Amino acid sequence: MRSRLLVAAMAALPMTLVAQALPPYVPTNPVLASRSPLYAQPIVDRRPGWHTAVTLDYGNAIETSTATDGRTYLFDAETSQVDLWLGRDLGDDWFSLVNVPIRGAHDGWVDAFLNGYHDLIGIPVPARNRRPIDTYGWVIELPDGVRDLPRASGPFLGDLRVAMGRRLGAGQLVLSATLPTSTASVDAWSRGTVGLSLSAVARTASRIARMSRINISSVTCNSVLPSGPCTGRPSAFFASRRRPRVACRYSLR
Repeated sequence: MRSRLLVAAMAALPMTLVAQALPPYVPTNPVLASRSPLYAQPIVDRRPGWHTAVTLDYGNAIETSTATDGRTYLFDAETSQVDLWLGRDLGDDWFSLVNVPIRGAHDGWVDAFLNGYHDLIGIPVPARNRRPIDTYGWVIELPDGVRDLPRASGPFLGDLRVAMGRRLGAGQLVLSATLPTSTASVDAWSRGTVGLSLSAVARTASRIARMSRINISSVTCNSVLPSGPCTGRPSAFFASRRRPRVACRYSLR
């Protein structure tokens, strides 16, 4: 009896995964996330009542760079984030979204595995090989000295996001705002101010989505990263991608 139930559950699993919508994506790298409210919001399909979703992201990051004047930058960490999404249709054309983010970063535990994996497939990552195994590091060399930024202690609440969207035929417009609600113990892990983001998404075929997003106001006023005065920093990106049958990220609904 148990084996029949297990087989039935496994047979139903692929159908459930295929039916899932593409989940939103919020950058995990604090260097980007702390200086811009930009994120990827897929098409929000019509549905009655309240709808919820949970997305889980876990990443092993290693970034190094050297400026033309010799200054260096390093970010080495394993980052984790949980995004709680709550949405509701406001009629046929309008909808609202709320995102509650929970963030974290630590030394990690998969560095050795990744080094071995990269060696196995013949794609070494020199920056990873030079770093101590499972050791956190975030260092920025600035004109006034080197900033060694500590990790934010424990899981913490990120900047709350609220959004309003309107469906336009096969596409949608979404205006979102991030609020400075972060409880991180290190300022560099939060924006420190309100940020606005406007995204436009159009579905051009059954499994193809063309996405264009414009960040109309991205401001950072924290004193850790050099951002200058609190002024708008417009940025934008355009992407065309094939929508996969199953998202390559954990999405619990």
